[in-house]
Amino acid sequence: MRIAAGAAAALALSVGAVATATPALACTRSSTYCAAHYYGLLLNTSGKVRAEIDTTTSANNLNKKVFNDAYGDREWVQAPLRDRNAGDGDAVYVHWSWYANGSYCYISSIGVSAGPDSGGVTIGQGCTSGWHSTNSADSKHIQDSNWWFMTDSKGVDPTASSLRVTEKPCQDESWVPDECGGSRLLGISYS
Repeated sequence: MRIAAGAAAALALSVGAVATATPALACTRSSTYCAAHYYGLLLNTSGKVRAEIDTTTSANNLNKKVFNDAYGDREWVQAPLRDRNAGDGDAVYVHWSWYANGSYCYISSIGVSAGPDSGGVTIGQGCTSGWHSTNSADSKHIQDSNWWFMTDSKGVDPTASSLRVTEKPCQDESWVPDECGGSRLLGISYS
């Protein structure tokens, strides 16, 4: 699926359907996953394409909502990657940043009282809801002009109702921060 510039780039997969530009695919609890295809991304520096998440077709670019699986419910993404400038000595990779939407609690304060009539230690708790970062990951770093199918997945957070991931192509750089292209936002809902 091509996502128009300026349009919301989130692909929301719900139990009943897959968000696509074409008629929705059936997704029922009797199957093990729902899948949506997305359009790829480029890393372009100094007028030269360095890394590519497949822009030739969306057939292999997958965002899956996996359920009824031995490894548990999760979001799973596949990004076909290649190094468009494999001879330059700098490897390319896919970077993923994961987020969950739901409530979570954390320790907000710790207090210690001294003296014979004191209460000892007090711990304050804060709670919040909404989108929060859970973790990030990088794919294998490659220097190959052939396609490599990079994948990552994130298990459902028990306090969350949905997951999303940003994905972007990056290139290793010596002595400076790695360069990365634009991001694609992919997501699923378990509600």
